[in-house]
Amino acid sequence: MSVEAKHLEPALALAGRPEYAAVTGLASFVVEDGGMKAYAVTTPPANGTLTFSERDMLALMREFGITHGVIKNFMNFIPRGRKAKTLVAVGTPPVPGRDAVLRILQQETPDDEHARDGSRDHRQVQHFIKVNAGEIVAEKIPATPGVPGMTVTGEPVPAAPGRDILVMPGRNTILSEDGNTVMAAETGVLQAQDGHIDVAQLLEIHGDVDYSVGNIDFQGCVRVTGDVLPGFKIEASDAIEVLGFVERATLVAGGDIVLHSGYCGDANCYIKTCGNLTARSLENADAKALGNMTIGKYLVNSSVVAGGDVTVLDRRKGRIAGGRIVAGGNVHSRNIGSPSSASTIIDIGNSVELGTDKSLHFNTMRYYENRLEKINAAIALLRKRHLDAPLTGRELETLHALENKARLCRERIRGLFRSGMAFQLKKKQVIQSAVLVTGTGYAGVQIQAAPEFFEFKDDLENVVVTQMTGVLAARAAEN
Repeated sequence: MSVEAKHLEPALALAGRPEYAAVTGLASFVVEDGGMKAYAVTTPPANGTLTFSERDMLALMREFGITHGVIKNFMNFIPRGRKAKTLVAVGTPPVPGRDAVLRILQQETPDDEHARDGSRDHRQVQHFIKVNAGEIVAEKIPATPGVPGMTVTGEPVPAAPGRDILVMPGRNTILSEDGNTVMAAETGVLQAQDGHIDVAQLLEIHGDVDYSVGNIDFQGCVRVTGDVLPGFKIEASDAIEVLGFVERATLVAGGDIVLHSGYCGDANCYIKTCGNLTARSLENADAKALGNMTIGKYLVNSSVVAGGDVTVLDRRKGRIAGGRIVAGGNVHSRNIGSPSSASTIIDIGNSVELGTDKSLHFNTMRYYENRLEKINAAIALLRKRHLDAPLTGRELETLHALENKARLCRERIRGLFRSGMAFQLKKKQVIQSAVLVTGTGYAGVQIQAAPEFFEFKDDLENVVVTQMTGVLAARAAEN
């Protein structure tokens, strides 16, 4: 808003001597930016300079209602010899409230996973989170209302409150009456995704998977504290974690697969997962994952397919050498290729197809059935709340989104049922993927992003290969 110009005159002028206005000058005020800024518009007399004091200006500002956020010593910034518009007061902006967050109590990183310099050791593979029945596994930190602000005229400015979230308990979990904490109802493995909290049943093998144990087929999570010996197979409807080494064995999971000590395969075994694959190393592996593939040290002579990114974390010696890597997203490694290894082929930005494996089809069916169960539980909770009081706009949006997700899950389950063994699940093609080499990309490395093709003719240092103007090309990577 704007206010009309008003003479700033000394006491004698107010008492009937308006001729003093020609001596002191004129002042008016303009309030802008929604009341958050006040400007003084000053005009000196025709043949002189402004002569009024800061006390005179403060008195006039109070008459105009400007009482908050006055800048200290503002008169020092007002030119006295020319017409000017000078900022003299700034309001206090509101502080928006913090959104509610769901804190997983068991996912805090222990101190021993950090290097001495305070940085995290990326070669450390993340453990599964084992919880006991009755243990609190997650809590909601409520949203805050925010702090109101104030305009230069003293009017309050409301703050936007933080957004609430709906905590959705899943299998083997109990939600507190106030909806703020989640407790494990059974001992198992904690799984948290998109606000859903699950505790999956856990089969824990204390030792090696060998002839004394046999092949494993389990509805839940499988955790092996030892090695998996050649020729054995582990199938799990949820996740698989192996603390020891896996040699020439087959792993199939409906959830994530985590291999702490690496994997070495051959032509008679493979890895398939509907989630992410994390391993210290992969060698001679045939591995497919719908999610991301994260390798701690090296990926050598392997055929891997990932729906997301393929990343080798070791920043000093990490490498991808030999074999074929297909990624729906990006590929990132310190070094790619080798002066002495077989050819290394990287295919980026393509859809992922996991084939017709019977166990994978079964696990995928279980994945969508479990997801539908969680979504239906959340829908039931919202509808129960609606019986007590009308849902807020945010809750109604959440309810509609959940109902849509449930419909999509039912359609996927019906499709999988109709297809029987011929399961195919594809990830949408990424618009633009890249290969990032922070060390050396060796001559002979081939990169494809259909229908484009790029080959390293010479060794290249610190480069990124991506599509530029429709053509695959290499450029210097940003540090």
